[in-house]
Amino acid sequence: MSYDVSLEVQSGPKMWATVYDANHTSNTSGMWRTAGCDIAEYDGRSAESFGLALGAAISVIESDPETFLAMEPDNLWGSMQSTLNFLHELYDATQQHPYTQVSVWH
Repeated sequence: MSYDVSLEVQSGPKMWATVYDANHTSNTSGMWRTAGCDIAEYDGRSAESFGLALGAAISVIESDPETFLAMEPDNLWGSMQSTLNFLHELYDATQQHPYTQVSVWH
């Protein structure tokens, strides 16, 4: 399983255009939830609010790497570093497209 996250803009009645999309394993979802950002809860919300939560979660993980290294999955599908890379990419996208809507599928 994985998380598919996209940023979308309404391009017409009942029409949405994707301006950014990313995918990451669900094996490390406990890391971002522990850091205070449950990505699934941002489905349908603004990228601007999502970016605030992502920034805070990134700070938490980077300030306490030992906690999050201990959460790495035994099956080696995902790591703290791959999760940080994913969160940083999402954060950067929200800064570039703050007025879009977040779409999350998992």
